[in-house]
Amino acid sequence: MLRLGWLVVATALLGALAGAQSRKITVEFPDQGDRLVYLQPNDKLHSAPEAPRTANGKAIDLETSLDPERDGQNVSVVILDRKKGNAGSKAFAEVAKSGSWKVADAELKQVASIGFVVKAAEGPVASGVLHLKASGLEINSLLTASDKGRVDAYLVDPGDVKATFEYKLSGQTKTLPEQKFEVKLGQAKPYEFTLDVPDKVDVAGPAAEPRAKGKTAAAEGDDEEDGTTKAVEKARKETPNAIGSVLSSLFSMVFGLLVVGGVAYGLWWYIKNNQKQVQTVLTQAGVPVNPDLADPTGAAPVAPQAPKPVEKIVLDPTASPVTAAPAPQTSAAKNPRLVGDDGSLHLLTDGDNVVGRETGLQVSITGESSVSRLHARVMVSGGQAVVSDAGSTNGTFVNGAKAVGSVPLRPGDSVQFGARRFRYEE
Repeated sequence: MLRLGWLVVATALLGALAGAQSRKITVEFPDQGDRLVYLQPNDKLHSAPEAPRTANGKAIDLETSLDPERDGQNVSVVILDRKKGNAGSKAFAEVAKSGSWKVADAELKQVASIGFVVKAAEGPVASGVLHLKASGLEINSLLTASDKGRVDAYLVDPGDVKATFEYKLSGQTKTLPEQKFEVKLGQAKPYEFTLDVPDKVDVAGPAAEPRAKGKTAAAEGDDEEDGTTKAVEKARKETPNAIGSVLSSLFSMVFGLLVVGGVAYGLWWYIKNNQKQVQTVLTQAGVPVNPDLADPTGAAPVAPQAPKPVEKIVLDPTASPVTAAPAPQTSAAKNPRLVGDDGSLHLLTDGDNVVGRETGLQVSITGESSVSRLHARVMVSGGQAVVSDAGSTNGTFVNGAKAVGSVPLRPGDSVQFGARRFRYEE
């Protein structure tokens, strides 16, 4: 036990020494300017910066815990030149290899950011899908009321950007004709484009405020000194040292295993050799005692149960389509949810819950080819959940019958999207 204690102390000291090492990369510019520098996952390059640093001088140092070999090809170093409106990126592995990136203006060959606002006559739209396409860029953004009709895209190649908008009107899907917008390098004023919806649709309140002249969306709020200081300080704290990150993780894991193993062994050894004393103490304390002190938890082994066979989905072709019915007046549902046959759980919130194959939806069914990108909607209001198909390819079914219009759900109902079946519960 004494040797084990010394091993634990030595492991903790080695872990602390490993964590004290640091990895730093330097980004150098040809001149002073107004720039943002940050690390961004490659799958989010066209999204808003997660932890940007402001660079006004000719160089800036970034500290990070990322491992170039493990994360280098999945993360990029990004630069946004807010004065010229240009941007560029380079793989983190390439920058970390030399420890620095001497940036040339020619490397910033993308437009820093563009903004789109979708609005009707009464204000910005409350829901729909905005589709953007450009060279090397394809964004399908689901708009909700909190977005106030606005979508921003970053690191866009110069040239034409094609945009269209898909929305619902009286239960039918409508799509605006595709529009082209040209973007060029060297545009100091951020690009702002508008898509007008001619129909009367739900709006999300006041129109989205335009960004200040000469700024990208990532730079909004930089004039607030306190906010900038906190953001920079947060970025510094969230990018700790990295050279010894692998060793630190390894030593931490070993340390934790040693501690847990030592405590478990000590407890087992003491109980095994002092059963009568332990039983006496527990009895005096009024704690129920398990006669078999070799099993101090008192838990009996549980025989594993064979999993239930997966039921084949069979739709009743003779069932009549389910039509809309008046929603009953009930008290608010305590915990409305969809429980999948595979055990997955999707909590439903008040309002519109979008079901589809895309990630980021209220009910995302990823990896299922029979589910459409935007498949259906479940509206929860006044204690009643109502499901409606959103023009999907394979349809939406309630209790085996195809849903037509808005269909109220009751606890225990079977709801099927394509080939995926769920049970509605409250």
